[in-house]
Amino acid sequence: MHILIVDDDPMICKVAKFILTDAGYSVSTAATIQAAWSIVQEQDPELVILDVRMPDGSGFEFCERLRQDTYKMPVIFLTGRGEISTKLYGLELGADDYIVKPFEPAELLARVRAVLRRFKASGALAPRTNLKAGNLELNTSELKVTLPGKKTVDLTPTEMKILHCLMENAGHVVSRDSLVDNIWAWDHDGARSEIAVYISRLRKKIEKSPSSPEYIQVVRGIGYRFKAR
Repeated sequence: MHILIVDDDPMICKVAKFILTDAGYSVSTAATIQAAWSIVQEQDPELVILDVRMPDGSGFEFCERLRQDTYKMPVIFLTGRGEISTKLYGLELGADDYIVKPFEPAELLARVRAVLRRFKASGALAPRTNLKAGNLELNTSELKVTLPGKKTVDLTPTEMKILHCLMENAGHVVSRDSLVDNIWAWDHDGARSEIAVYISRLRKKIEKSPSSPEYIQVVRGIGYRFKAR
């Protein structure tokens, strides 16, 4: 399992690489966005651990470019910027987790393992590759959802797991706790607020009017319901 660490702080790279290598992972490091992009294109790592502030660009822009170029590997931001607005912005761009420096070695390893478990499981959530609810069709193996008019939208693994859970229970309320249990291998602070971020991202992708959703409806105080039209 190959992990790419993108950080211009040599000590962070050294410590994180030691932790992950000791756990059995193959690790590459990059001190610039340009170097990171070369490694992604040449080696296609299974996970990217990414700082926000880089000498030749922004980690946010790098994450966004990965998603625009349809790279599906999970991304974990590892940064000193702990503001909630910054964290939510990273998740909006397609990151799968967000760790604030300084970090505990055990936390880094646990987050990496949890994200990789979710990613591996994302293509095998159900015996059916395609799941239909109303006039939407979800392809779990390709991380795509087909909308009315045959428009196809790409999803991140986490988005796909949330939408799968909602569509599989179409017409029924799914609690926030149930969504957390389906997405994260272990609960963590802020998990429920992160659900709201992913719901917002899904609405922007599948709803004609995200502010007046037809499919993903909130049930106040409980969770969400997928309304099959």
